[in-house]
Amino acid sequence: MLKTIYQLSFEHNGHGGLRDQIVNVVEKTANTIVRFQAYIPENRHSANILGAVRQGTGVIINAQGYILTAGYLVMEAENIQVAFSDDRIVEAEVVGIDYESGLGLIRLLEAGDIQPIVLGNSSRVTPGQLTITIGDSTEAQARIVTNGRITDVAPFIGYWEYLLDRALYVIPQNPAFGGSPLFNLEGEVIGIVSLQLNQQQGMNLAIPIELLYDIESELIRFGRVMSRRPRTWTGMYHAPYQKGIIVVDVMPESPAEEAGIEKGDLITHIAGNRVKTEEQLLRQLWEIPVNTEFQVTLIRKNLQYTLTICGVDVYEFYNIGGSNDLPGH
Repeated sequence: MLKTIYQLSFEHNGHGGLRDQIVNVVEKTANTIVRFQAYIPENRHSANILGAVRQGTGVIINAQGYILTAGYLVMEAENIQVAFSDDRIVEAEVVGIDYESGLGLIRLLEAGDIQPIVLGNSSRVTPGQLTITIGDSTEAQARIVTNGRITDVAPFIGYWEYLLDRALYVIPQNPAFGGSPLFNLEGEVIGIVSLQLNQQQGMNLAIPIELLYDIESELIRFGRVMSRRPRTWTGMYHAPYQKGIIVVDVMPESPAEEAGIEKGDLITHIAGNRVKTEEQLLRQLWEIPVNTEFQVTLIRKNLQYTLTICGVDVYEFYNIGGSNDLPGH
């Protein structure tokens, strides 16, 4: 049986009577939270970056055994072992991944008698709202519970061509696996923890649960969202820079590498359009249809170059969903 470690901070929330409420949420959700280990073939693209063995937390969202987690944890996984709080092990498979939101769905191959989590409404979440994060940790050999608050609701840009228009920033940080649920005090899931940010201050980034509602049925049916136009992806890892956007690395075998883009390049134009911020870079890329050639203007060692690149559908590169070849795409 997995032990539970409480890392509570009542002073942080300015509320001394929270413990009973927190314990109630922990007990009520004990059988709805799971931990898992995902195994990815070493020849897959994501294995070199994220590892061939990944551990995470997830939450059961329905009686059919579907589990919601952070998508990167199960990207390209061929085998998944799910462990319940009573240490029961059940095999699972990847159902679908939404690269745009960062959410992923897996399914228990033998659901049995399970208890789904209660999903809440994250669209009304505001800074200052009190929260509870519950996640499993192999390092601690325990389920870790932290209480905190939403410190900000704001955009988040990831260096891997990722943009959330509305992300939840939570303090203090819960050190458990990605995929951990973020609860309100009523025990409803309002987000899925994706990343640990700002090691000095200690902060979690959570994906709002509202992003699941419009895509859940398509993830289950197709493995990805088919009704949405696919975004052009290049494989550049980017960061802000005073005169534009700097390339901090390039994904091997990606369109960026094939086009000759290198680490240290300063991107100034996409398809002839000036880009000064990461958001401008991404939105310009996403205006270009997949499998279409376009030009990237960059500065390398004080010299300007213009390279031709053909962006692709990231789902095909990583083999993480169905082919988006519906009419109109």
